Amino acid sequence: MTYDYFSDLKIIKHPDKIKELFESGDSFPIMAEIDPTNACNFNCYYCCDREINKDRKSLPKTRAFTLIDELCAKNLKSVVIKGGGEPLISPYVEEYLKHIHSKGLDIGIITNGSNIPETLCRTICATSKWIKISLDAGTEKTHTEMHRPLNGPVFDKVLSNIEKLVGMRGKNGSGLTIGVNFTINEINYPEIVLATDLVKKIGVDYILLKIMVFEERGVSGDLFRKRRNQTEKLIKEAQKLATGDFHVFFRDLKNADKGWKKCLFNPFITIICANGDVYPCCHTKGRKGYLYGNILDNSFLDVWKGALRKEVYRKCVNKECLKYCSFRYTGHNRILNYIFEEQPHENFI
Repeated sequence: MTYDYFSDLKIIKHPDKIKELFESGDSFPIMAEIDPTNACNFNCYYCCDREINKDRKSLPKTRAFTLIDELCAKNLKSVVIKGGGEPLISPYVEEYLKHIHSKGLDIGIITNGSNIPETLCRTICATSKWIKISLDAGTEKTHTEMHRPLNGPVFDKVLSNIEKLVGMRGKNGSGLTIGVNFTINEINYPEIVLATDLVKKIGVDYILLKIMVFEERGVSGDLFRKRRNQTEKLIKEAQKLATGDFHVFFRDLKNADKGWKKCLFNPFITIICANGDVYPCCHTKGRKGYLYGNILDNSFLDVWKGALRKEVYRKCVNKECLKYCSFRYTGHNRILNYIFEEQPHENFI
C-alpha cells in the first residue's frame, strides 16, 4: 500500500467531529499547531512569519504545559510543533515533547533541521509520529541563499541531522516518519532532482515538492512563473525517483479547486503562537481581524467559546479570508461541503 501522508480523505476518519459540526454548527480542534518560540537561527527570505517572529518571544514554559492539559480535556488528537521561529531551539522543547506524548497525543514537528543534538534526536524518535525538515535545496550555496542562517552555512549539518534521525529510528525501532520539504521558487528550482536524489539516498520516507505561494509570502512570483515549464519537467524527473519505500509528493495549491461554498474545516484546527495569540489557521495567522484571543490572558476554552472567536469563525466559514488562503485544506472542505449539502440521488450508492 502506498501511503499519502497528506491525503484529504483523513477528515473522514473523524466522524464524531463531523457529526458534532453537523448538529451544533461548531466543534473543537482535532489538531493544534503550537509555536514554542518566535526566536529563529535562520532569516529565510520567504518567511511567512517574519512580522510575527520579530519579537522573538517564547511561550512561557508553565503555560505551554497547562495548555496541553486544557486541550486534552476537550479530546484533542494531535499537536504540531512548529514556528513562529525554529521550534527545536526552544530550551524546553525536549521536555515538552515528552509531556505531550505522555498525554496520549500524536506529535508532528516542522523544523529547519539545524539543531537536533543526540538527546533530542532520541526523544523525537521516541515521542513523535513524524518530522518534516525544510531543506529547500540540493547544495550548500542554494540552501544558504534560501535560508540565510545567522551563524553561517549549515547545509551539511542539516543533512547530518537527517541521517542521525534515520539511523536512530532504525536502531530504536521507532515508527517515526521522516520527510523533507522543498518549497519551489526562482532560486532553487534547478535543484529539484538533485535534492530528491540526495534525501532518497539518506533514507527519508518522502520529499514534498510544492510551489511557493509567492505574493502571500511578500515576494513576487513573476521570475518563477517564467520558469514554470522548466520546473514542471524537473518535477516529473524527480517523481521518477519514487519507490515503494520513498515517496515524491507534489502539491500545487494555487491550482486547487476553490469551488466549495464554505470553509467548514475551520473548527478542526487551531494555531497558537509563541506570544499566546490564537488564530484559525496558518493562513490567517497574524492577520488583522482574525485573532481569536490570547491564552496568556484566558484559558483556551474561554478563547474558543468567546464572542471574538465566534465572529472570526463566521468570517472564515463565509470565506472572507479567501485572499490569504493557499487552499491547503481545499480537499477537506470539498468533502465536508459535499456531506453537509443535500445531494441528488444520494441514497443510490
